[in-house]
Amino acid sequence: MRAILTGFIPSTLRLGIPWQVALPQSPPPFRQPGRWWILGEVMAVYPFWASVATQVGRLLKLQGSVAAAHVQRRMRESYGERETVSRRVRFVLRSYVAWRVLRETGAQGVYSA
Repeated sequence: MRAILTGFIPSTLRLGIPWQVALPQSPPPFRQPGRWWILGEVMAVYPFWASVATQVGRLLKLQGSVAAAHVQRRMRESYGERETVSRRVRFVLRSYVAWRVLRETGAQGVYSA
């Protein structure tokens, strides 16, 4: 997910292309400006969100779905064994669902793209 965003958003910003022009020429997932621009800005300002996006992207590429427990475990490996890390990962994942970046599956705590 992070690789997709960093490959698309910064190049359009660097070129100075307005989003009204850039989005119609982009692949279908990027045609809804609200969620992608917000997510890109959040990732640029808050590195933790970018780290979660990196782990989610890796798991989606490997498995096609993401279990919250797997993301939490990987983030605890990077940030330490703290309850705050697990809680914040849960908040970030729920935000991704609210922004329709991820979708809930039938199983609890499992998401797909």
